[in-house]
Amino acid sequence: MILDPLKGHAVTMWNPGPDGYQGRDTIPYGPDLTVGLPLGKLTIATGRLPVDPKARPTG
Repeated sequence: MILDPLKGHAVTMWNPGPDGYQGRDTIPYGPDLTVGLPLGKLTIATGRLPVDPKARPTG
């Protein structure tokens, strides 16, 4: 997972293979993002992450 403060979104990559990841999802910051891990679930409040002011359109 990549949290990108310059673009205001998270990128998750899945299904790794010999030629790289076969899939990716881009999720805009705002809603909570929950990731399942071997030790349990991790929830990230993306709406509270810092974002470059130029990354989001105003008004």
